[in-house]
Amino acid sequence: MLKKCTSLTLAFSGLVMLVTSTVLYLGPAGHVSHFCPWTFLGLSRHHWGVLHLNSGMLFCLAMVVHAT
Repeated sequence: MLKKCTSLTLAFSGLVMLVTSTVLYLGPAGHVSHFCPWTFLGLSRHHWGVLHLNSGMLFCLAMVVHAT
């Protein structure tokens, strides 16, 4: 049961990282987004970055649990 939950967590967090990295890549550069109020789906560039970082940490944690 633990492997199934970690596999689902890996898939979900990997999908979130894929979406957030695409948004961060296609959005305006960091120094430009400080001067204009750029948002996408209600989230600023900073919030997209935080979401990307947290899903990456969740992915790493689930990867370690899945490997053991």
